[in-house]
Amino acid sequence: MLKFETSAVLPCSAAALRQFLGCPANLPEISDPDLELQILSAPETVQAGARIEFRIMSFGLRHRMAHEYRQVTETEIFEVLVDG
Repeated sequence: MLKFETSAVLPCSAAALRQFLGCPANLPEISDPDLELQILSAPETVQAGARIEFRIMSFGLRHRMAHEYRQVTETEIFEVLVDG
């Protein structure tokens, strides 16, 4: 299975980053513009068990995907791909 990992240093606290990422509507703001990320459905704020459905452009094709938030804490969000 293909595995993608990346890292970045951000000039903010973990709590501020968690608050920003806890709102799925913010994700297109930080996504690569070439992906053309479109949120199709998502909770207003992340919570364990919730799903986010979205569409991206990759290799010239549109892909529909879904992730499920599995674990959500005050400083961390863990999600897994469930469709796509």
